[in-house]
Amino acid sequence: MDSQVSKEDAVENLFRGVERAHRAEDVDAYLSFFDPDSVWVTGRGVCYRGRDALGGYLRGAIPGGHRSTPNGPACWPGRTVRTVE
Repeated sequence: MDSQVSKEDAVENLFRGVERAHRAEDVDAYLSFFDPDSVWVTGRGVCYRGRDALGGYLRGAIPGGHRSTPNGPACWPGRTVRTVE
């Protein structure tokens, strides 16, 4: 049996890691999956360029992003949507 991970398994493992970080509301773990110069466009068309800008957005959007802030957002759907180009 080949011990090398197939490309499909590697992609699935990547998505599982992203989803695990998302469900745990762990912004730092979630950001670790993005390149420093990544571009993120929200569903409302707002564009964030770079991991730092994305982190600022996510810390405000994900309740666990401000674990030390009691008045953070009250709702996070807890699901991911995967679009790969």
